[in-house]
Amino acid sequence: MECRQEFGQIVLPVFYHVNPSDVRKQTGSFGKAFTNHEINWKNKVQIWRDSLTEAGNISGWDIEDGYESKFIKEISDICKRLNDKCLFVGENLVGMDSYLRELTSKLKIQSNDDVRIVGIGGVGGIGKTTIAKAIYNQISFDFGSVSFLENVKAICKTGGIHDLQKRLLRDITGEKHYIRNISRGAKYLIGEHHWFGRGSRVLITTRDRNSLHKVDDLCEIEGLNLEEALKLFGLYAFQQNLLDKDYNILSDDVIHYCQGLPLALKVLGSLLRGKRTSEWKSEVHKLKNIPNAKIQDVLKISYDELDRTQQAIFLDIACFFKGEDRDFVSKILDCCEMFAESGIGFLEAKCLITVSHNKIYMHDLIQEMGWEVIRQQHPKDPNKWSRLWNPDDIYCAFISEKGMKNVETISLELSRSKEVFANMKKVFAKMKKLRLLRVYYSDDTMRKKYKISLPEGFEFPRELRYLHWEGLEALPLNFDPENLVAINLKCSNIKKLWKMKKHHEKLKFVD
Repeated sequence: MECRQEFGQIVLPVFYHVNPSDVRKQTGSFGKAFTNHEINWKNKVQIWRDSLTEAGNISGWDIEDGYESKFIKEISDICKRLNDKCLFVGENLVGMDSYLRELTSKLKIQSNDDVRIVGIGGVGGIGKTTIAKAIYNQISFDFGSVSFLENVKAICKTGGIHDLQKRLLRDITGEKHYIRNISRGAKYLIGEHHWFGRGSRVLITTRDRNSLHKVDDLCEIEGLNLEEALKLFGLYAFQQNLLDKDYNILSDDVIHYCQGLPLALKVLGSLLRGKRTSEWKSEVHKLKNIPNAKIQDVLKISYDELDRTQQAIFLDIACFFKGEDRDFVSKILDCCEMFAESGIGFLEAKCLITVSHNKIYMHDLIQEMGWEVIRQQHPKDPNKWSRLWNPDDIYCAFISEKGMKNVETISLELSRSKEVFANMKKVFAKMKKLRLLRVYYSDDTMRKKYKISLPEGFEFPRELRYLHWEGLEALPLNFDPENLVAINLKCSNIKKLWKMKKHHEKLKFVD
């Protein structure tokens, strides 16, 4: 019964010359046996009672009278069918019970008069396929024919969708089928509700909500809470659901890094299992600079499916706009000819971002994936990157005085950065593509205390759409806001933006 609860395994009880009510209530011969067992097994008897009560409430076989051979054949036939249907979902399932209950409710298994299609949505690595397999194992024995199509995207790239259609038909009918109309087959897999017989149930797992427009209901999978994350990580790192007290602080660092993503907790737990504390410290430090490849590969699948403009919007959010107001971001990016409303909506549908209270958010590991995309453009050579966000990388790029012609966005937090402005006039002159610039302090005291003066002859790039510079003493005399959409000069001494008449038709935000 424990395996039924934790792993979704199927239990079919056989009541052999015993009344199911006696099993359920532990009365009759069962009651007498338990009275004797309580003497020697006092700590375990209650667990046994609970399990038998649960088993007694499950529909099975009550073998009291009749030919036993008949029951044996029936049980054997069903067991053969179950062995063919059950999928391996692995061990250590954590935080899935509520989703299994939700899906069971939304599938409405007891109703045989309709066809229901239910979607399971969420970011890569969140556990969609595992949950789908678990619910499949729970309900598959209620259906005469079942099919589980896995790795659909990969199969479509190699053999085409018609291979999946043939497999689906073979699973359902038990016969091979030849699909002649491949052009039609490449367009349809699930199709319409009327393609299926009454009582059919279809589950779809996807990272893309746009592909779920035909579903009757949707189950959104979210990250694990702290308690669940601790348990899952402990099962993989220590093979128990409790953390080793010598590794508490290091475990907290890893769990914070994973942000509730089951894939990350499993991968890193397995990676760290059996290692000394010194090795843990090294691995945790490494993660801050070099993301784990297994996790990144899964998350990057969704990024690779974006078109060029959508990828640019994603990278701008990962490196610059995370946490900003959606309308504000849209107006700025629209002036960069990025079709922001459409693009942001698509990123949200692909589970790469979330929008809450009109603010744009992104999972830390997805943001890190975006950073890694930038780094891989020119490894260890940040002066050639398209976007800069890390103070150390910005420092290296500025002091090199090379490149910088590719940079489009810079977000520089001055509270923890080294002096980078010694040669700013020369460096900024090379940034012909710079669109977004933010120079700021996270420390309020430093924001009010320190001021920055631009060197004589300094010029901002003409492509600049957003300028946010805290503590700036004055704007350049030749400052031209022709393409600016937003300007933010908090904690500066500037009382007037410009003296002469300037062209600023695009300017929408001034702070």
